[in-house]
Amino acid sequence: MLIHLVSFENGADMMKTYKTIRKELEQFDESLAEKEEIVLLTKTDVTDAKTVAKKITEFKKISRGKKVYAISLFDDASIKEFKDELIKILRKK
Repeated sequence: MLIHLVSFENGADMMKTYKTIRKELEQFDESLAEKEEIVLLTKTDVTDAKTVAKKITEFKKISRGKKVYAISLFDDASIKEFKDELIKILRKK
């Protein structure tokens, strides 16, 4: 399983950053590109809730149904939600 961290500090380049890393994974080893993946949007505290929701939707579309979460170290609820979801995913393995 891969967990892809993409920071809101990248602003408009978030999607470009994600796509670049995906392309590099595929070029390095196609099996890496096929692994189960979680996209974790980080540092949500640098933007507003509306932008976070929009980016989650955008990433869900381009990541072809992969799980997408958003967190901030300053938001205990987002950390707990992600932790709980990750535990559920890992227990299924």
